[in-house]
Amino acid sequence: MSYKTFDSYSKGYSHIKNGTDCEDFAASYADPEGRYYISVICDGHSDNNCFRSSKGARFGCESAVETLTRFFDLYYEDNATIDLITPEAELRLKRSLKQCWDDKVLADIRSNPITEAEKEPLSERVRSIYEAGRGLLNIYGATLLAVAVCGDAFIALHIGDGVMLCVDQDGTYYEPLPDDEKSETGSPASLCDSDLFSRNNAFRSLVSPTIPIAVVVSSDGIGDCLDQLDFMEFTYNLISKLKTMESETVVTSKLNNNQKGYLDSCTAYYSAKGNGVEDDCSISGIYSNEDNVPEVKVPLSDAEKMWSAMTAERTGFIEDYEKRKSDVISNINAELNDSLRLGLNIIDSLRLGLNIIESRKLPMLDSWIEKKKKVGELKKVLYNIDHNENNKILYYDQKLEQYAKYIRRANGVVCVD
Repeated sequence: MSYKTFDSYSKGYSHIKNGTDCEDFAASYADPEGRYYISVICDGHSDNNCFRSSKGARFGCESAVETLTRFFDLYYEDNATIDLITPEAELRLKRSLKQCWDDKVLADIRSNPITEAEKEPLSERVRSIYEAGRGLLNIYGATLLAVAVCGDAFIALHIGDGVMLCVDQDGTYYEPLPDDEKSETGSPASLCDSDLFSRNNAFRSLVSPTIPIAVVVSSDGIGDCLDQLDFMEFTYNLISKLKTMESETVVTSKLNNNQKGYLDSCTAYYSAKGNGVEDDCSISGIYSNEDNVPEVKVPLSDAEKMWSAMTAERTGFIEDYEKRKSDVISNINAELNDSLRLGLNIIDSLRLGLNIIESRKLPMLDSWIEKKKKVGELKKVLYNIDHNENNKILYYDQKLEQYAKYIRRANGVVCVD
């Protein structure tokens, strides 16, 4: 079993502008003997009440690596098999990780008591809670996604939001864990939560004998920029690119300098772009040195449905935008006609030798100026509509080409009217 691990995180442009810390962290670990591999990311909460979440994210990654390392070292020391990783053992692993994080947080608070500057932005209620020594773990709140593989087991751990994607030998791309309902109805679950072991799906986990050839975990900084299929394509392209940059001499379990540089450029790109979010970005993963990651495939029926739905959406979008443009053009023509009529009246007045101001024609001149101004504003609106339409059509065309690719990969035929 020969795998490679990778990790990278980048400060979001929004945090650079605000002068705040990067609240994402990523880490990975490869056993020197090649027995197991670990990857993890944590995303701190962008919340004034969680003002040390950047530390919480780092502590989360450190805790996952330390806990999983101890787990696998004991696993191999005892010559264990996956059958011995019972639900009770799985629960102990999760509790150990949580306890490790709690210990790091409490040690940091003892070494670095909360300062007045940190308390200044807090509400009186929250300040009084923290000053009473309650809820202190919340200060370091962060989500966690961790994965690990060994010779006969795959382990996945997930608290909160973010993306976890596996790729199997048969080319299946899938998310190994269920969603956390809290992520949909409220704030994501966090390492600081007190109900991680009592609420369903708060701390999700999986122990499986199915070993993926690649697995990637990412914060929502990247996930929010990409839909599910785009993230699959991103994973395929990323790992494929890293493989092409592999050293021709010795294949190791860590990225070489060129690979690391490319990976860091990816996280930097999304943390700056951010689809308008400009959030911190983090990514970590594990992939097989021996197997190529297969292209993303979609069942033919699903690909055809996506193609049809996107085609209909594109048509509806164009019809809507063309109507909006037509309405604006009609308004421009109406304003131009009114402006022309007023202009001709003013010219007639001047031709007759009338003083516009003395003859009380000044309101007519004001109206003419307003009409000209209105036409200019409508032309800007028309430009923006046309510009946005062109950009959106480009998006639709790119999506349709992507879905056409899935249809062809599934041996289907793309029918274009």
